[in-house]
Amino acid sequence: ELRHELQDMARFHSDYRFLKDNNLHSVSDLGKETQRTEAEIAALAERRNKVRNRVRHETDPQALADNRSERAAITVQIKPLRQRIKRLKRIQKDTSRLLNLLKTELQAEYAVKHPVKEQQKQRTHLYERER
Repeated sequence: ELRHELQDMARFHSDYRFLKDNNLHSVSDLGKETQRTEAEIAALAERRNKVRNRVRHETDPQALADNRSERAAITVQIKPLRQRIKRLKRIQKDTSRLLNLLKTELQAEYAVKHPVKEQQKQRTHLYERER
């Protein structure tokens, strides 16, 4: 359990550095970056598909080798972009979970610091339920 939490902390720290390095400050920034990266992947995939079609119809061995190496180079460009998309989506998913945890923690902390106000709030809530 503790080992798992330490791994999570390392991942959160890594994600924080990723967000800071890429100047991403909000959930909407994450969404925009995801869309931009997906568009870049789509453009590269289309280019790779055109090269793949040239490979299928090519008879010259030198041109065939050049087209295959170009296709491989495009694939190498796509791989880190797909990893980036995966990371962005994971961060988006974790963000909502972490915000809920933070909200719960802040409410608990407030209840400890201001017990009288919290009791009054609970009484008001119970009174409204009885009505």
